[in-house]
Amino acid sequence: MAGEIVPSPEATLTIAVDAGLDRLLEQGLSPDIVVGDFDSVGGQGRAYLEAVDPCPEAYRVEAEKDFSDLDMALRVCAEKGIGAVTLSGFVGGRIDHQLAVFGVCARYAPQLSIALEDGQLMVTFLAAGQSCAVSQGRTFSVFALEDDARVSIVGAQYPLTEHRLTPLSDYGLSNYAAEESVVSVLHGVVAVIVPS
Repeated sequence: MAGEIVPSPEATLTIAVDAGLDRLLEQGLSPDIVVGDFDSVGGQGRAYLEAVDPCPEAYRVEAEKDFSDLDMALRVCAEKGIGAVTLSGFVGGRIDHQLAVFGVCARYAPQLSIALEDGQLMVTFLAAGQSCAVSQGRTFSVFALEDDARVSIVGAQYPLTEHRLTPLSDYGLSNYAAEESVVSVLHGVVAVIVPS
């Protein structure tokens, strides 16, 4: 799993996760922190890591481990007290990696405000006590990522009040924000997905 993590818009800290280093460098950007086992970093990223002075803060982990590079990067965010992050470059590719991304984000959602963006969709991970707004006229879906998630949705074509969603149920698929809608989580963790 590779990509970049950018804290809330007013912050300037950027974390490159594995091959996300190459993506940042291709955009003419440099990371503040690099994280990963670097098994998928290309030539440009390797050259950068060897040549850059001063070297960015690096968290290198072994390739054989029982957690993902994204897990390590979000752990670094939590340890540094970063409250909100945006993930870029973590959508698409292998379905097993995609499911792992959702699982890792679900674990960290109680500690971090996590949004996952790419050109095709925006995913916001919400834990109990958190909510997000969906702009009027947008289609959106809500998926439970933990057992016994309970959500309320107001302002949508299909409102819910303290409704129980089971993990990956299609019950929350394809709702419509008739006006600005608010998804609130009372229990558990959910992913709110808004296609572009």
